[in-house]
Amino acid sequence: MKLRLLYPSGLSLTVILMSISQVMSDELAPPQDVHVDSALRWRRGNEHLHHVKYTAMYLIEEWQEVPGCVQTELTFCNISSVLKLSDCVMLRVYALDGWRKSAAVQAYSYDNPCSPVFTLSPRPGSLTVYMRNNSLFYKYADNAGYLISYSRDGHAPQETVTLSSLIIEDLDVEERYCVEVQYTLYLQPYGYPSQPQCVVIPTSEKDRRNMVVGLSVPFVFLSAGVILWIAFVVVKNYEKMKRCLQPPVRMPPHLKEFLKRPCSLPPQTVSHREDCFDHISIISPQDDELEESSLPSQVLLSSENLGKAA
Repeated sequence: MKLRLLYPSGLSLTVILMSISQVMSDELAPPQDVHVDSALRWRRGNEHLHHVKYTAMYLIEEWQEVPGCVQTELTFCNISSVLKLSDCVMLRVYALDGWRKSAAVQAYSYDNPCSPVFTLSPRPGSLTVYMRNNSLFYKYADNAGYLISYSRDGHAPQETVTLSSLIIEDLDVEERYCVEVQYTLYLQPYGYPSQPQCVVIPTSEKDRRNMVVGLSVPFVFLSAGVILWIAFVVVKNYEKMKRCLQPPVRMPPHLKEFLKRPCSLPPQTVSHREDCFDHISIISPQDDELEESSLPSQVLLSSENLGKAA
């Protein structure tokens, strides 16, 4: 009996290698919102992957795994069995999925004596971080300080160590900056980082006025240009616009009805025109011949007619 081994073809081997490479290159999402209150808690980095496991660690001289919180599918861990919340021990959590491992996320505290309390006061171009009640100062004096980490959205964080409040200058206005603070002891991080706080750097009143003026001047010139252009177009095309805007001449309906009726003229009364004659007021016998000779022929005829009628 002979056995023959089947080797994958070149195409199949390429597909398999590409699939393995893609799986290995996919980064595993780290846990989110890792914080400490009554216990160590976090949220899944990918809510759809429920088979991902998590491991919690604490730092005492070196990082060690928290018992009972190794490769767990839960999203919380009870650390009271090995630690006290007042011990100010640094904690972190990372995710595991087969051979893939996410980045470790350090836990912060909402309200804990191991986490600094601070407020932010933004000013044009700067940001002041006011620190309150360093609980380590009374025991360690100047060996206790603050590690202040600040970053602009989308940029890498910058860190600085200080013993008191800090003024951060040369910041970009109208940009969002986030600040996180942690205690330091002998220049080494100590305790839990605070919950990040974010603010927007405002612009100064002078810059705001300059911006308004800079935006207003072009708008004024543009408006003036548009008004002049409209006036020029109206003046040049006044007659055309007048004809276009003039409503069409339409005869009223009642007048149309009147003109459609047949034309009937009222009866005309003929008045007889009386001939006009010159009236003779006085006739003198001795002047008859003279008057007859001087009168026109029409007057003579009229006088004769009057005589005959008499």
